[in-house]
Amino acid sequence: MHHIHEDMWRDSLPRLLAPLGRILEVRIAPPFYKDAPLITLADSTRDELIDRGFHPDKVHVAHPGISAHFFAAQPKGVERLTAPLLVAVGRLAPVKRFDLLIHTFEQLHHQRPDARLVIIGEGPDDHVLTQLVKDRNLAGSVTLAGRVSQDELVATYRDAALLVSMSHSEGWGMTITEAAASGTPCVVTDNVGHRGAVVNGRTGLLVADDTQFAQTVANVLDNRAMWADMATASFAHSQTFSWDACAEKILRVIDHEVRRQSADA
Repeated sequence: MHHIHEDMWRDSLPRLLAPLGRILEVRIAPPFYKDAPLITLADSTRDELIDRGFHPDKVHVAHPGISAHFFAAQPKGVERLTAPLLVAVGRLAPVKRFDLLIHTFEQLHHQRPDARLVIIGEGPDDHVLTQLVKDRNLAGSVTLAGRVSQDELVATYRDAALLVSMSHSEGWGMTITEAAASGTPCVVTDNVGHRGAVVNGRTGLLVADDTQFAQTVANVLDNRAMWADMATASFAHSQTFSWDACAEKILRVIDHEVRRQSADA
């Protein structure tokens, strides 16, 4: 289970169907599988599932890995804070709240006119976001890059001063750990998935209040010592994630359940 969707239903389904999706997920489905072994991505999601009645011994965590090509041999340093580049990556869909991110960047731009934002991804909000950038006269500072190659994505992570995300909900925060492999810290919204991918105050900052997001980014960009410490910590933290470890954990859970069922047969 990647995460509990809850309020995401209203961003994904028509108004009349959204409550049905939420009821199905939260009320109807859990009794059928809450006693079965369950694997999720983050410790924070595990805690949430246990709070909802899932048995602690049945909920396991397998942290996602990071593919080898994201790792930088030597991350770039504080020179990235000169004309800083912010990068956001994801599907251009309402739940990711890229529209709010663009409005927030506009606030930041008043303090840091040298800052730039690049949003990588494609999706149903593409035209809406393009028009928003145009309407806010941000075309010179905000780039909607669309789908890019893997090499371009890695290069952007390595050039960026910060990975930013104002996503409403995530199961993990894959872009956070991918960017960390380039020594790029983050400023992101405080949600369950992001809490799993970020060591708050060390590898990045979690922001609970959307109105404080722009100021938080500005504070990091203006504090070279803070940024350097988080860049170093994020790079070190990224080394702890691997797909081999993820696969091993999943296979261990499956093996245990197969053996249990065989013994009960």
